[in-house]
Amino acid sequence: MKIIPFILTNFERPFYLNKLVTSLIDMGINDIHIIDNGSNIKNDLFLIKNTRIIKKKENTGGSAGMNFLFKNLIKNDQHDQFNLILDDDLILDSEYKKNFALIINFILTFQKKFILLSRRVNRAEWENQINFGHMNFDIPNSVFNWFWLKSILYKMIKKKPVNYDLGRVSLCECDKGHFGGMIIPTNLVDKIIMPSSELYLYADDHRFTRNNYNQNNIPLYQTSILKIFDQDLNDKKNKKKKYKLNSAFNPDTDIESLKYQIRNHFFESLKLKSKSRIFNTNLIFWFVLNSWACLIQTKNIIFVIKRILFIYKCMKEGQKLKNLIRN
Repeated sequence: MKIIPFILTNFERPFYLNKLVTSLIDMGINDIHIIDNGSNIKNDLFLIKNTRIIKKKENTGGSAGMNFLFKNLIKNDQHDQFNLILDDDLILDSEYKKNFALIINFILTFQKKFILLSRRVNRAEWENQINFGHMNFDIPNSVFNWFWLKSILYKMIKKKPVNYDLGRVSLCECDKGHFGGMIIPTNLVDKIIMPSSELYLYADDHRFTRNNYNQNNIPLYQTSILKIFDQDLNDKKNKKKKYKLNSAFNPDTDIESLKYQIRNHFFESLKLKSKSRIFNTNLIFWFVLNSWACLIQTKNIIFVIKRILFIYKCMKEGQKLKNLIRN
C-alpha cells in the first residue's frame, strides 16, 4: 500500500509543517507533496529527498487552496495507491502506516469505491461518531446542525459503528466529512466531483462529500484506527481558551474567519430546511441559549448585542449565497 501525502498550507507555520514532514519521513511515508497556498514557503526549507513543493501564487481562501490541491492529486489505475490530504498543523499517530493496510484491505473486501476519513482525535463531533455511533448526518430543519431535540433524534437515527476482527477494525459510515486526514484512492480521482472554491472558507468539505455520495454513490467511512492529531491543541504551550462557548459567541474567535463560518454553515442549514416553523423555532432557541450562555460568562451585554447583530448579518449573507450556489 502506498500513501501519497498532500499537505495544504494556508498560513506560515514552519514549525508545525516541518514536524509533520519529518514524522512522515520517519514513518517511511515519502513522495510528499506540499501545496503552498500563498504561504511563501522557502524552497530551501525542505531539502529532503522525495518532497515536492507546489506553489499557488496567491492565497484566495482555503476552499480555493483545496481545489488547487485536488487538481494536483495523483491519478492512475493502481488499486494500492492512495492520496492522503493533510493540513500543515496535523500530525499522524505512530501506528498510522501499519494500520493503513489493515483497514484498506478490509474495506476492499466489500467496497471497491470509497472515500475514507482518518480519526480526528481532537474533534469531539467525530470522536462521538466513532465511539458512540452518533452519526454525523445532517438533521432536517436544524441550524448549524443543531436541533433542540437533537439528543432524542440521535437515538432515533443512531447507528453503531460496525466492529470487526475483535475490535481491531472499526468503521462508521457518515454523509459528510473533513478534508484533513481524508484518503482518496488514486484510481478514483478522475471519477469524483471536485471541490469548488466558491465558499472561500468552511463547509466546502461537507459539500464535496455530499455531492460525491448523492451523485456518484461514493460512500464515506470513518475509521477508528487511523488516528491524527491537531498539533496546536497538543502543544503544551498552547493556552487554554478562557471561554467555553459556541464559536459564534466566543470573544476569542477570529472575527474574519467567523464571518465565513456562519455564512457558509447557515447556507448549508438552509438547504436542510423543509418546514419553516420548525426551522425558525430552532433558530430562536439557538440564539437564546447561546446568547444567554455568552452573557453569563462574559458579563458584557454590549458585546452580546453586537455579536447577535453580527451573526444575523452573516446569516443574511448566507441567504444571498443560496441564490448564487445551487448545488
